[in-house]
Amino acid sequence: MVLIFDTRLGLAVARHEVRGVVVSDGEIVWRAARGVAPDEPLSEAIVAVLADAPARRTWPRTRVVATIGPSASQVKELTGLPDIHDRRVVSQLVAANPSRFFLRPAGAVVAGPVWHTQNAWWAAIFDGATIASIELAAQKLGIHLEACVPAPTAVARAHRNGLVICEDGDARVGVTVRDGQWISVRRAVADAPPAAPHNALAKLGHEHARYADAYGAACCNRRSPLALRREKRRDSSRRLRRPAVIAAGIVTLLAAFSARGALAARQIAASEERLKALRAGGVEWATTAARLQETNATIDQIARFADARISTVQLLASITAALPESTAVVSLRVDSISASIVLISASAAAVIPRLAAIPGIADVRASGTLTREIVAGARLQRIAVRFRIGRNAPRRNGRPP
Repeated sequence: MVLIFDTRLGLAVARHEVRGVVVSDGEIVWRAARGVAPDEPLSEAIVAVLADAPARRTWPRTRVVATIGPSASQVKELTGLPDIHDRRVVSQLVAANPSRFFLRPAGAVVAGPVWHTQNAWWAAIFDGATIASIELAAQKLGIHLEACVPAPTAVARAHRNGLVICEDGDARVGVTVRDGQWISVRRAVADAPPAAPHNALAKLGHEHARYADAYGAACCNRRSPLALRREKRRDSSRRLRRPAVIAAGIVTLLAAFSARGALAARQIAASEERLKALRAGGVEWATTAARLQETNATIDQIARFADARISTVQLLASITAALPESTAVVSLRVDSISASIVLISASAAAVIPRLAAIPGIADVRASGTLTREIVAGARLQRIAVRFRIGRNAPRRNGRPP
């Protein structure tokens, strides 16, 4: 028997095959695999594999972690970076310049957060079409996609110390594993003792290598190395209807237990009518409340617009005072909520932390490619930065709104 509330679903997406594993109490209780036809949408292949999986489709839904093979993902050690210790800044640099660090595959790419291990920064990118297909399949199946991880992260969780070879079509990488975590990923595979699989995986016999990535994905979570976290989308209308449905359900149950015969039937029918009315009223109230909120926000914005405009001169003065030496402002564009600035500096890596420390400036991130220039014989770096203007930014009336 599978305990639905204690299950983890692992999905492995390779170039020519999709595999699924359900793990309960550390044991594999279900597995399946299916090939992907050349003209078949990837999302349909995923749905076909996981349709019979013992997963809960209603609340609380079973969480699934997907691992993507080397044919649609890349893991690489970042080299040539300045001396940066802020994980958020390094992640922004990779997201803004993926082609600088990776051999960019065809199609859109999605960069996950970076990972620091063995005194080095590592990053991963994923094929955007593959991510979209996995999300579409999860939506059709009614399961919660918690995260997507590259194959090295998954296979490391499935093995002990040693070397694991990941093969996916023409792509082949070697993953060195230590204590359930990978410490290096290389395209050129060196000779090393092979890693032994965990006991639950070893029980599959000759099929353990085939399902290693899917089993490892089931053992991962949104905090695993290089995990691309998927945001949880909530339906506001469902949140509004839930209290009404619960209240009406309680009324119905009380009526069913207290009444007898024809009286009980009439009370149940009346409760069902009230339930329908509550559902309809909840949706109508939510629509009206949203419109009123939007109207109030618009009126408030109009009333405060004149006094709340940003002082470009004062903002530029704050930026100039905060920037490191040997830094020049090339351009500055400001609107009501955000701004973009282009700078030339001897140390572009120090610009983002300095800007983030200015009161009233938030969400500072690199927005373009970092380029190097030579000005008057000096080696400088050109960087484009965007940031959001907060409530404490300097205003024309001399105070925040």
